[in-house]
Amino acid sequence: MHVALSAGPEFREVDYLTQVAFVADLIHETGARRVLELGCGLGFNILELARLCPQVEIVGTDLLERHVRKASARLRRHANVSVLVGSHDRLPAEIGTFDIIFAVETLCYASDRPAVAASIAQVLAPGGLLVIFDAERASNFSSLSRDTQLAAMLYEAVTVVEDGFGAADAWADAYKSARLMTQRIEDMSHATIPGLRRLYRYGARYFSDPAVRATTALLPWALKTNAVGALLGAYLMEGDFEGGDGSTSPALRYRLRVCSKQRSR
Repeated sequence: MHVALSAGPEFREVDYLTQVAFVADLIHETGARRVLELGCGLGFNILELARLCPQVEIVGTDLLERHVRKASARLRRHANVSVLVGSHDRLPAEIGTFDIIFAVETLCYASDRPAVAASIAQVLAPGGLLVIFDAERASNFSSLSRDTQLAAMLYEAVTVVEDGFGAADAWADAYKSARLMTQRIEDMSHATIPGLRRLYRYGARYFSDPAVRATTALLPWALKTNAVGALLGAYLMEGDFEGGDGSTSPALRYRLRVCSKQRSR
């Protein structure tokens, strides 16, 4: 699920564009000319980026060929955008180098972190920036109640994060080995809450209202599992809410990380 990041206490549809707006600002600040999105899916982010930055060459990669076909169709009117089939850990060198590479809730699916970091570094220009928005397990995850840990693992299962969200420092060694130096880490969990609470209300209706379940009986199974994720997301990111007693700590955190590639000496 793509997470909305809200600046205030109320959710707005435009909050789904916060991540790509951050990347667009970086493009304008740095004068970047080539930008790559890892895991572009159906092209939601790069479609908006093409509108905001028509002077920039934008490339998107995704592991699924059907996503690439659909994204290419959506983006056919934008001459500055192309979409390719590609895996994070085997980015083809022939695509050239990029001034900015970004990933929104996609590196959590990587199983071989060193390989992914090395692959990214190969196509990131010296001095270029890597921008990552993603969820991580809270630093105190192992000390949380068993029920909370199980809820987090269920959330990981329905969002198909097969190896689980990594700990906060899970990528540190991989980035360092690839000469990707962390410049900024920001906990943005608070900004996810308005959107996640909204999804919680939808999930709660699905499980509490037989009429709602009846109308969705013919939906694909994958869409039904989204109701589980909707129900759990706010609880896992915020801890107690909706009348909780304050005893449950958050199990997940949502962070922005910006890394730069060291220049050769």
